Amino acid sequence: MKSEKETASDQGCRDERDRLARTTTHLANTRTYLAWVRTAIALMAFGFVLERVDLLLFLAPGGGPHPASAEKLGLVSQFCFGAGALILLLSAARTRSIALRIGSDGTKLRGLAETVILLVVLALALYFATNGKTLLAL
Repeated sequence: MKSEKETASDQGCRDERDRLARTTTHLANTRTYLAWVRTAIALMAFGFVLERVDLLLFLAPGGGPHPASAEKLGLVSQFCFGAGALILLLSAARTRSIALRIGSDGTKLRGLAETVILLVVLALALYFATNGKTLLAL
């Protein structure tokens, strides 16, 4: 039979393994969140490029103003910014939900960096989605 000391040691080892498993799972959850953020930023960058395409068409040889195509590109661009913002919100909610199910691993400031990233990119997305036509003045 095991002594009390060996039993306590086994329990401490299990607790340490559990804490490390939770930490590893939290890190995987964070990596997944950052992948979603990268996807949202790429979608918003595509929207920014679409916003600038009509400027390239205007500067092309024989090009002139294309109000109909510029309007359509502007709508698609704003959709890209809005979709990027929606992806950010949904991925943040998903990450938070999973983090709550995983439980605490003893880290005090869990989620602070993710929250800052969310707020900054979301603010930019909403700014460009609402001010799409002012991008041409840049």
